[in-house]
Amino acid sequence: MNESTKFRIGLAALLTTLCVAISYEIKGLIFPDNALGISLSVALSLLFGTFGAEQIASKLFRIQKVRQLIFRRAWIEGCWLIRTSRYIDSTEESVSVSISQFEYDYDGSFSIRHFGYYKEGNISPTETYSRSIAIVLRESDLLYVNYLGAGVEDVQITGVATGYFFVDRAGKFPSSYEGKLVYFFPNAGNTLRQIGKKIDEEQVRQLIDRYGDGWKESYLSSVPCNCLDENPTHDVNNSS
Repeated sequence: MNESTKFRIGLAALLTTLCVAISYEIKGLIFPDNALGISLSVALSLLFGTFGAEQIASKLFRIQKVRQLIFRRAWIEGCWLIRTSRYIDSTEESVSVSISQFEYDYDGSFSIRHFGYYKEGNISPTETYSRSIAIVLRESDLLYVNYLGAGVEDVQITGVATGYFFVDRAGKFPSSYEGKLVYFFPNAGNTLRQIGKKIDEEQVRQLIDRYGDGWKESYLSSVPCNCLDENPTHDVNNSS
C-alpha cells in the first residue's frame, strides 16, 4: 500500500468516526426514540465521512507541505540536474547533462517528466524527451528503479535507470542521486553512469519568471558538462 493510499484511508477513518460521534450526540434532537432515524443518521454519517474525506484529501494533496508529510524522506518532487557519463575501459567517453522533473500523482504514484533538452559536450542543447513507464522508490533506503521510454528526434528506445537518492546530513529530503542507466537497443554500448542534484526551487521560480517556457534551454546552455563531481560521493548502503 503506497503512502497516498494510507493517507486517504486514515483521513476517511478519522472523518467517519467524527461524523458518527456527532450523529450520536444529536440523535436525540433530530430522531428522539426512533431506531430507524438513528440508523439513518449513522448511515448518512458513514457515507459523508467516506466521500467527504476523498474530497478533502484531494484538496489537501495539492499543498506541497502535505505531500512532504505524506512521503516523508522519500519526497523527491521537483527539478533535478542529471549528468550522464559513458565510460569505455574506465575512461570517460562522453557526457551529457539534462533536467528531469519528479511529480507526485494523487493516486499515490509519481512520475518523471524529462524536460525537453539535454546537452552533450559543448554543443547547444538538443530537444529530447523521456517518460516513466513504471517507477519504484523504496522509502527504507531510497532505492530507485525507473523503467522508461526515451527518444531523440525519430529514435525511440526503452531502458532502466536505477540507483539511490541521498539525504544530506543537514536536510530532511533527498538532494542528490547516484545510479546507472541502461538502454535496450542493439549496440547500446556500456552502462551509463548518472549523478544528479536537485535544483533549488527558488532558483527554478526565478528562471521561469525570467525566461518563461524557455528556462530549461537557457539553464542548460549555461551549465558545463562537468558541473557535478564525476567521482562517487556516497555509500549506497547508507543513504540517510
